[in-house]
Amino acid sequence: MLPPPQPELSEPPAKKLKKNWTLEAVLGEDVTKPVPLIPVLTATVKDKRATSNLVKKLSNVLPLPNLQHLKRVNSSQHDGQTRILIILWELSQASLDIIKTMSPLSAD
Repeated sequence: MLPPPQPELSEPPAKKLKKNWTLEAVLGEDVTKPVPLIPVLTATVKDKRATSNLVKKLSNVLPLPNLQHLKRVNSSQHDGQTRILIILWELSQASLDIIKTMSPLSAD
């Protein structure tokens, strides 16, 4: 004897939403405001093998307490050559004012 036929299962009709929802991110100002830029003095490292020693010595002699979240070294490619920049120290506003008043050096 054959089992009785099973009724075909179908999904119930989808319910229509009564309201249109719009999502809005709620973020604090500390997250949405632009990141402040801090002026620093950098130097170009000529011998890339010396970079590690430079970083160790600079960390001892010229620590960067306000910039601990940054990498001290930036390496990039320019015209097929590697350019390594290292942060020496953070510039103060007084230093920036002095730099702005200085005239460029001439090759005379």
